[in-house]
Amino acid sequence: MISLSADILWTIFIINAADNTTTMRDRLVSTRAASQTCQHWRDVALSHPLIWSKLILISDQHSIEWSKKIIDRAGDTSPLWVEAKIRFSNCGPIETLFGDVLHRFWERIQSLHIDTSYSYSAILPHLHRPAPILRSFSIYHGEHEYMVSRYLPQNLFADEAPLLRIFTCSQFRIPQPPNWISTITTLNVYPVSFENLIKVLSACTHALQLLRIYRPKNYVELHCHDTVSQALSDMSNFILPRLAHIEATMSVAAFNALWSMQSTSPAESSTHISVSFSSSSLEPIQHQHRRDFRTAIQNLFHHQNGLGSYTSDMQWQFTISESRLCIKVTSSSLELNFSVSFLWESWARSPHVYRFLTKSLQPYIDNVFHINLDIISPNLPGYILQYFFEILASMNRVAMVTLSGNFIAYCNTIEAGSQQPLFPKLEKLYCNRQVIGENGYIYDLITFLDRRISIGRALPTLIMTDKENYINEVSDKLSSILGLQIVHIPDEIS
Repeated sequence: MISLSADILWTIFIINAADNTTTMRDRLVSTRAASQTCQHWRDVALSHPLIWSKLILISDQHSIEWSKKIIDRAGDTSPLWVEAKIRFSNCGPIETLFGDVLHRFWERIQSLHIDTSYSYSAILPHLHRPAPILRSFSIYHGEHEYMVSRYLPQNLFADEAPLLRIFTCSQFRIPQPPNWISTITTLNVYPVSFENLIKVLSACTHALQLLRIYRPKNYVELHCHDTVSQALSDMSNFILPRLAHIEATMSVAAFNALWSMQSTSPAESSTHISVSFSSSSLEPIQHQHRRDFRTAIQNLFHHQNGLGSYTSDMQWQFTISESRLCIKVTSSSLELNFSVSFLWESWARSPHVYRFLTKSLQPYIDNVFHINLDIISPNLPGYILQYFFEILASMNRVAMVTLSGNFIAYCNTIEAGSQQPLFPKLEKLYCNRQVIGENGYIYDLITFLDRRISIGRALPTLIMTDKENYINEVSDKLSSILGLQIVHIPDEIS
């Protein structure tokens, strides 16, 4: 039997304790189980306070005695990661313990997560002190309507939190952005107003890299009224040069206002944006805000380095379904990695959304060289094909197409209905077994290739990434296609 050394065990335990991709409860359960595996493991676990210092969980669904034991095991010097979940009333002993931890160990707290519906007023007094080593702070006020009126105080951390980088709050309103907001790299918020969000963003110009604007359950979505939008246009410009990831749930009007401000430009080469529109905000797309939306799209695309360029290694990928349109553009030569996703809740409004989105995107796809279209719905409605045809038909410079899902079948449907071939300059087609083999799409591919021969635009090259024996099988089935060269690229190379 192999016995792991104390150093290796300590490394494993500390990696588990610090793994923020799992809940603190799960990390604590696994650490406790490890400490009870054998005497050797227990000696290692109990002799290192740093392990337990990252697992201080105080919860109304958790033994208070066990929480006290974890605090004792954390020692007297290690930075503390503290999480409090108090979601029920009549939890006096738990609230008292949490308040005692904040009072005694505040200057040692490096990460603080508070999830409470009933203890907010009792917690506030402890948040008015400087936080010298705090790096991550989150507070969630619960889902009760009466919590909507409770906001963080202006003097949070006494305006001194020099190491704070991650800030999360389910209700966010600070009249004047504090000094510590300028060092935030990750901001997860549900703003109480669009104006306050813009005011905070204008103070985050140096460090902000990730912005999440979410909508908790029972809360209204972030909206922007026309008068606010006009006032924002008069604000001084500000740039967010490091902002590379945005996830937002907001109204169409709020999206227009945010991206119509040319000053809110994100990182130029690597930006990932996901915007969710609620059903209630989609109807105005048809009869108002159209010009604002096009301006917002224009500004959004304008700030991406080289997006309008024509380079052979630039690939556009479209992923579509009844309630989703995602666009990803990559280019190694331009160091470009850009994606934007639009999602909406109701499939019933899809025709209106698709019609408007496709028309807004039209000016930016004339130079597409390489396209990858991934259709993730088994039965895509005809209206989506109709609107998307306008985009595909304008891609006259496309030379390479990567097949995903049932792309080729939809291309055949579009071409048959319009009597117009897509991609007149197509030279290379990429595919694999998942696309044309197992689902019987080989016959769709033959139809696609035959149509090109019939109009004098035969495809010269089919590139397949699969096992060689399957390539030979496909070659036999495609032997009737004149002039077609099939190239094999092994999976590990592709």
